[in-house]
This record gives sequence, structure tokens and C-alpha cells, in this order.
Amino acid sequence: MNKLIRLFIEILQDFEKLDRARLAQELRELFHYINKQLFSQIPGVSAIAGLLVGSWVASTFTTSRFKGFLASWGLIKGGTRVVSASTYSFLSISLPILAAALTAYAVQKP
Repeated sequence: MNKLIRLFIEILQDFEKLDRARLAQELRELFHYINKQLFSQIPGVSAIAGLLVGSWVASTFTTSRFKGFLASWGLIKGGTRVVSASTYSFLSISLPILAAALTAYAVQKP
């Protein structure tokens, strides 16, 4: 416990010697980059289309008969239509990518 207290005291003493102008400049720069990442990364229409199709697939289809049965009775959330594993793989991976690509094409087409 004494080591921890000594370490804390040393940190506070170092903080006292800190160049406040340099710290303020670094914090401004840090917040600039955080702000840039947060507000310039708004998803495009194609990304939203891909997410919507993926969500639809996840809520509509399943590979398990048991899960499909439980979902049809409202006991769990999930797909009620049972498909094979390869079909589900296509629906959950390829279909959202295809939807995003087609939407990007339609948006970019003059």
C-alpha cells in the first residue's frame, strides 16, 4: 500500500511540473481527431442497405429446425423459416454485400 501511495505522490509531483500549454495543445489535437472520426464516418446509403438486408435475413431465416419452431411460437427472437446451411450462408453474407453493391451502383449512376 505504501508503494502505491508513493507512486501516486510522484505522479502528482510530475503533474505539477507539466507544461500546461503543451498539454492543452495536445488535448485540442486529440479532440479534433476524435471529432473528425465521429462525425465524418456517417454510413452511406449502400452501407445502410446492406445492414437492413442483413437484419432482415437474421430475423427471417435460420438453419435450426428447433430454433425455427421456438421462434414461430414467439419464445425466442429469430428466424422462423428453416433453410440449409449453405443457403443461410449465402443469405447472410452474399445477399447484404450484393445489396450494398447494387445500392452503391444506383446512387453513383448519373
